[in-house]
Amino acid sequence: GNESFYTESGLARAKEHLAPGGILAVWSYTENSPFVSALRAAFAVVELVPVSYLNDLVDEQHTDWLFLAHDEPATRDA
Repeated sequence: GNESFYTESGLARAKEHLAPGGILAVWSYTENSPFVSALRAAFAVVELVPVSYLNDLVDEQHTDWLFLAHDEPATRDA
Protein backbone atom coordinates (compact mmCIF):
# COMPACT_ATOMS: atom_id res chain seq x y z
CA GLY A 1 0.00 0.00 0.00
CA ASN A 2 0.90 3.65 0.23
CA GLU A 3 0.93 3.92 4.03
CA SER A 4 4.67 4.70 4.12
CA PHE A 5 4.12 7.92 2.15
CA TYR A 6 2.16 9.40 5.06
CA THR A 7 4.99 8.91 7.58
CA GLU A 8 7.77 11.34 8.48
CA SER A 9 10.34 9.28 6.54
CA GLY A 10 8.02 8.92 3.54
CA LEU A 11 7.41 12.66 3.43
CA ALA A 12 11.15 13.32 3.75
CA ARG A 13 11.68 11.13 0.67
CA ALA A 14 8.93 12.98 -1.19
CA LYS A 15 10.54 16.31 -0.27
CA GLU A 16 13.75 15.21 -2.02
CA HIS A 17 11.83 15.28 -5.32
CA LEU A 18 10.54 18.85 -4.97
CA ALA A 19 12.16 21.65 -6.94
CA PRO A 20 13.72 24.44 -4.86
CA GLY A 21 10.83 26.45 -3.44
CA GLY A 22 8.43 23.65 -4.39
CA ILE A 23 5.27 22.87 -2.45
CA LEU A 24 3.89 19.45 -1.61
CA ALA A 25 0.08 19.46 -1.84
CA VAL A 26 -2.05 16.58 -0.56
CA TRP A 27 -5.86 16.42 -0.77
CA SER A 28 -7.67 14.59 2.02
CA TYR A 29 -11.26 13.96 3.04
CA THR A 30 -10.29 14.35 6.70
CA GLU A 31 -8.23 16.70 8.85
CA ASN A 32 -5.73 14.08 10.03
CA SER A 33 -3.65 15.00 13.09
CA PRO A 34 -1.05 12.18 12.78
CA PHE A 35 -0.44 13.17 9.14
CA VAL A 36 -0.14 16.84 10.09
CA SER A 37 2.41 15.90 12.76
CA ALA A 38 4.44 13.96 10.18
CA LEU A 39 4.27 16.91 7.75
CA ARG A 40 5.45 19.32 10.46
CA ALA A 41 8.37 17.02 11.27
CA ALA A 42 9.43 16.90 7.61
CA PHE A 43 8.72 20.50 6.47
CA ALA A 44 9.29 23.97 7.91
CA VAL A 45 5.90 25.34 6.85
CA VAL A 46 2.59 23.42 6.87
CA GLU A 47 -0.78 24.94 6.00
CA LEU A 48 -4.21 23.30 6.20
CA VAL A 49 -6.76 24.75 3.82
CA PRO A 50 -10.41 23.72 4.19
CA VAL A 51 -12.27 23.18 0.91
CA SER A 52 -16.06 23.19 1.36
CA TYR A 53 -18.50 22.04 -1.29
CA LEU A 54 -22.01 20.71 -1.77
CA ASN A 55 -22.05 16.95 -2.34
CA ASP A 56 -24.92 16.60 -4.81
CA LEU A 57 -25.13 12.84 -4.29
CA VAL A 58 -26.30 13.24 -0.70
CA ASP A 59 -27.34 16.92 -0.82
CA GLU A 60 -25.02 17.83 2.07
CA GLN A 61 -22.25 20.33 2.61
CA HIS A 62 -18.83 18.68 3.06
CA THR A 63 -15.36 19.90 3.87
CA ASP A 64 -12.21 18.27 2.52
CA TRP A 65 -8.68 19.41 3.34
CA LEU A 66 -5.73 20.54 1.27
CA PHE A 67 -2.40 20.13 3.05
CA LEU A 68 0.38 22.41 1.76
CA ALA A 69 3.95 21.87 2.94
CA HIS A 70 7.25 23.51 2.00
CA ASP A 71 10.60 24.63 3.38
CA GLU A 72 11.38 27.74 1.39
CA PRO A 73 9.28 30.78 0.56
CA ALA A 74 7.01 29.88 -2.34
CA THR A 75 7.62 31.62 -5.63
CA ARG A 76 5.10 32.19 -8.39
CA ASP A 77 5.86 32.64 -12.04
CA ALA A 78 4.68 35.95 -13.46
